[in-house]
Amino acid sequence: QIENIMLLETQRGCPYHCAFCYYNKSHAGLVFADQSRVVEAVQWACDQGIGELFLLDPSLNVRPDLRDLLHKIHRINRGKRLAIFSEIRAEGIDAELADLFADAGFKGFEIGLQTTHPPALKVMRRTTDIERFLSGTRLLKANGISVAVDLIMGLPADTPSAFRKSVDFVAENDLDEDVQLFPLTVLPGTEFRRRHKDLGLIFDPHPPYAIERSMIFSI
Repeated sequence: QIENIMLLETQRGCPYHCAFCYYNKSHAGLVFADQSRVVEAVQWACDQGIGELFLLDPSLNVRPDLRDLLHKIHRINRGKRLAIFSEIRAEGIDAELADLFADAGFKGFEIGLQTTHPPALKVMRRTTDIERFLSGTRLLKANGISVAVDLIMGLPADTPSAFRKSVDFVAENDLDEDVQLFPLTVLPGTEFRRRHKDLGLIFDPHPPYAIERSMIFSI
C-alpha cells in the first residue's frame, strides 16, 4: 500500500511473444494466484478504505476464471469505492466482459496498441485485429472505463509516416484522451536484442537501452 494505492500481482507469465518484450522470457508458462487469495486481497482493500487498486498483470483477460472473479469482486465492491485499474488486450473484450468490469469497479485500462503498421506488427510478432481492438475499446468507454493507449516509436519496419498514421488512428477514433508514447527499448534477452544487427537497431548500451535509430527511423 502506497498513499492509499494498493498494487497487486495476480498473474505471472504471458501467452504472447512480442519481440520487444522480456516479460514472457522471465516466466515459463502462466501462473495465476488462487482466486480465493485475490478475492481476499480485494476484500482487505475495501475494508481498509483503499482508494485505488492496480492489478499488475500484463494481460488481465487471459485469466481463465476472470468472469467468475469479476462477479465476486462486484459483490465485495458494490459501492465502487475502490477504483480498479489494470492492463488488457482490447481484442478480448466483448459486451458482457465490459459490463462485468464496470460492475466490479474498474475505472481504467492500459492497452498496448504499439503500432497499426502491418510490417512492423509482423516483425514484432504481434497479432492485432484492428476492428476487434476498436470494438473492445469502444465497449470499455461506453461503460465509463477510461483507456490509455500505448504506442512505440522506432519499431523495426515502422517508418515516420507509418507512425504518424498510428497516431492519427488513435486520434480519429477518439482514443487520444490518454496516449503514452514510448521509444523502443532494446532489452537484453529479447528477440529484438538478439537480432539487433540484422534489424539495424542502434540503441543506447546503457539502461533503459532506448533506440537511437533503425534502418528507417531516427528518434
